Amino acid sequence: MFGRRLMLCSFWNSRSRLLRISVCLTLLNISLSIFRDFLDEPTEAKFKTDSRNGGDFDEDMDYVLETIQYMHDLKIGKAEIRPVVEEVLAMSFRSVPQNQKIFCNLYDMDRERYCVVEGTIREIWQRAWDPRELFYIPNLISCPVPEYFEHSTHLTVALSKTACASQKATAQVRKTAPARQKQGIAKRRHELIPYNDCLYRHIDTHKYVLILDVDEVIVPLKHDNWSAMLEEVIATAKSSTDSKLAEITSVSIRNVFKFPSNNSINHSVPDYVYMLRNRRKSETISEPGEYGKATDTVSTVFNHFALHRQHGNVRKTLYVNPDVALKLHYKEKCPIESGRQCEQLERVTVDDTSMDKYAEELTQRVTRVLKILKFIN
Repeated sequence: MFGRRLMLCSFWNSRSRLLRISVCLTLLNISLSIFRDFLDEPTEAKFKTDSRNGGDFDEDMDYVLETIQYMHDLKIGKAEIRPVVEEVLAMSFRSVPQNQKIFCNLYDMDRERYCVVEGTIREIWQRAWDPRELFYIPNLISCPVPEYFEHSTHLTVALSKTACASQKATAQVRKTAPARQKQGIAKRRHELIPYNDCLYRHIDTHKYVLILDVDEVIVPLKHDNWSAMLEEVIATAKSSTDSKLAEITSVSIRNVFKFPSNNSINHSVPDYVYMLRNRRKSETISEPGEYGKATDTVSTVFNHFALHRQHGNVRKTLYVNPDVALKLHYKEKCPIESGRQCEQLERVTVDDTSMDKYAEELTQRVTRVLKILKFIN
């Protein structure tokens, strides 16, 4: 007993040992304090990532999952919705939360009847392209119309976050351009609104819509016009594929660049018909990329392809052989996106005769329009 007490006393009398124990107890106390604070934090705040990398863990996982979903949607399309709907194009600052419901308050102006239905929000953007969301985001809001409203010709639609009685008064849409419009800044995601507006304005009058920049032209090589080309291309596709996937969503035309060249000028053509004067094109034909979109199988469009399909039982994209049609893309210089291919695209060129059969009529039409606009005498 005496020996045991002596050992205990010598242990506690050792300054180095006391220092070690004090340090251990201090660290233990700090650890317990941190753990206690962690338990007191809200659940959603526990998994924050570095703010420089953009947001919390849940949002980062959403980006990954949306990328996977995007690849999946390209193959099978989106879920089918009711055939009779009211489609509303709208912008939102940042993405609408997935758990946020939207309600469509419908009002029949002729019969003075109301109804409220839950709408479906589809973001006209894929975070796989750019996960940042501190922008205005374009959305398509689909409002399924009840059967007793299907034949209504004067409907108003008001959107709200909660179900409420529809109102006779709706927000007016400004149809005149605001002053100093040219001084405004156009964001890239904003252009998806006029693209989709074009789709829905022509959905009852045209079977296909084509979105082109002013420096692009699609030239049929074996046909005289787009209609004849599309009819044959689609008929061939339908006869050679599964009938269940016979409906077309997008028609892809291959791109070829045309850059300025001093030795490519056709001097027999007026200066103002540059498309005919430039006789050279890049030998390299780009990978598939420019699409026409079908109005009866597509819900939303991007500038190069159908983004959301109305149902999954449709063909993804129909690629047209480059000997049937080409998209001539007139550029001042090689686009930066082409990277290392630029040298080959600009220097390796061939003679371009694709526009020759249209030369006479095209020159006459351009001349007539320029005279009407008083650009030439």
